[in-house]
Amino acid sequence: MMKHPEQFFGWAGPGLRLAAMHLLTKPFSPDRAHWREQHGGQLASNAPTVTNCEGMNRPDSTPDRAWISGLRDKYSRDGTTVLIDSTPMPTCDPKFAYFQTNLSALVDNGIQSMPLDSFTQDGRLHVNAAGSLLLSNMVANQISQRMSALTPGVR
Repeated sequence: MMKHPEQFFGWAGPGLRLAAMHLLTKPFSPDRAHWREQHGGQLASNAPTVTNCEGMNRPDSTPDRAWISGLRDKYSRDGTTVLIDSTPMPTCDPKFAYFQTNLSALVDNGIQSMPLDSFTQDGRLHVNAAGSLLLSNMVANQISQRMSALTPGVR
């Protein structure tokens, strides 16, 4: 600790914060723990499913090419493959076309869509159980395709 105080406190700070947060949280109820076990680690959201795209207005924001490139540079080390994805959106989202035009070339999954009933009303593009399954399969397929491209003959 005395030789490298910056590293020590850089590590200890987040650990202490997590410990303090743990003191203030309650463990999952047996019902919630069982749900999570039965659904591959997913926790159910009690929020209702989105039924229309009204109210999805967000301010314009230009995708930051330098930031995305910086992520690739920072994490592409020792043969690590970095995948940078965008969150899938319903096609009725008012910003869907904007992001297809301005972000598709910067991310690895393009701008994908998912059915409107895959999302909940509890926050921007949070997925429900059905959406979680779709999203998990999208990511798994993307990784599988990338691995196949890197090592031909492997499926």
